[in-house]
Amino acid sequence: MTKLSDKIYFPSRYIELKEGDLYLLINFDNSKSRKFDQNEYDMFCKVRKLGNEEKNDNIADMVDNDIEINKFVLQLIMSGMIAMKPFEKSNPDIIDSRPLSVYWGVSSDCNFRCKYCYANCGAIKNSKAKSYLSTHEYQIIIDKIKDFGFVELVFTGGEPLLNSDVFDMASYAKEKELSCGLLTNGSLVNKYNVEQFKNFNYVKISFDSTEREINDQLRGKGSYDKIIKAIKILKANDINVDIGTVITKYNKDNLEELITFLHAEFDVKVHTIANHIPLGRGSNSDLSCSFDEVKKCDEVILKTKCKLAQNGLYSIIQDFFFPNGRKVSCGMGMSEIYINEKGDVYPCRMTYEDQYYLGNLLEEDFEIILGRVKKITKELHVDKLEGCNECDFKYLCGGGCRMYHKSYSGSIYKNHLPICEAYKRQLISLLYVKNKLISIE
Repeated sequence: MTKLSDKIYFPSRYIELKEGDLYLLINFDNSKSRKFDQNEYDMFCKVRKLGNEEKNDNIADMVDNDIEINKFVLQLIMSGMIAMKPFEKSNPDIIDSRPLSVYWGVSSDCNFRCKYCYANCGAIKNSKAKSYLSTHEYQIIIDKIKDFGFVELVFTGGEPLLNSDVFDMASYAKEKELSCGLLTNGSLVNKYNVEQFKNFNYVKISFDSTEREINDQLRGKGSYDKIIKAIKILKANDINVDIGTVITKYNKDNLEELITFLHAEFDVKVHTIANHIPLGRGSNSDLSCSFDEVKKCDEVILKTKCKLAQNGLYSIIQDFFFPNGRKVSCGMGMSEIYINEKGDVYPCRMTYEDQYYLGNLLEEDFEIILGRVKKITKELHVDKLEGCNECDFKYLCGGGCRMYHKSYSGSIYKNHLPICEAYKRQLISLLYVKNKLISIE
């Protein structure tokens, strides 16, 4: 009979972190993590030492004959720290997977003019007379989105509500059983159209500060009052409201108040907070925090959200979720793609330049268009990226947002070291919280 000890396999290495009397170990090959107290750590070291010795029967005696050790080894298997079959170094990675989410910029116009807009939207030109896709054309695109196997369709812009067809588009997408989201500035939400927002699984509104002057300085005069009004109307009608915030020099000192306000006043459950990325209009203004300031912001966000957390945490720092499994790229063209108002396809919602153009959905099918994405993304695997390939945390962050790196390094294939250090700090903090090395009470 095959014994448990005959099936114990270890990864190529572990990343070890220590906090007080506790240890955090991360399986390098699959990015799984587990907390150990001193007794557990000592047992783990003993099992690991014997397991790494070839043809040693001592581990069999210890694992198979000691009930406590046997139970502990099963816990290690369940947590992904060891396995019952060899860890495969060549598992199919996300780099070869099909994207799941579509971001569709259904209008490049915007009635706000945010200082940090990476898409450089605004400047509405005769919007009422503007010709968007016909009903037949947008239905073709939605049909192709569904048929390809996407599960989520997020309507964005510019300001997507400037396209008067957006509600009909969402309704048609829901008929196709697609999950639908809406990213909006909130200014066009009112009591007359609020029922139509129920076509969306969530409505995400951008909001940057509880201080009216700061929010209006970043997003435009009157934006604060319009946003608050929109949130109230949507919440009063039981529509799921998420919030997105961009950290800049203007609002960096208001983050604790903002998080607390949204939680207390509107019971916001999902609040993603992202660093300003100097692209588009944002590249021409002095908005970015220094990386020391980013570090302080991350600490405030983590502390505040932990204090407010009830049933776990969601997107605590920036757009990171809890690390959960191996990640080998940022997701550009692999977990998401972007479509503009004309049906043109790009690898992600932050790529607008001709060099990233993949094709048009009214002319070609997804299989053909996305067949071109690997020419752009094949070198984005963290095993190939210089600066990532030797990093212990590469399978946890997947290299981070490549357009964020590009805004400082000049290329999606080149890393900017301070960004890497910021990601590393964020990941360690999230792992500490996930494994309860930091209290969320």
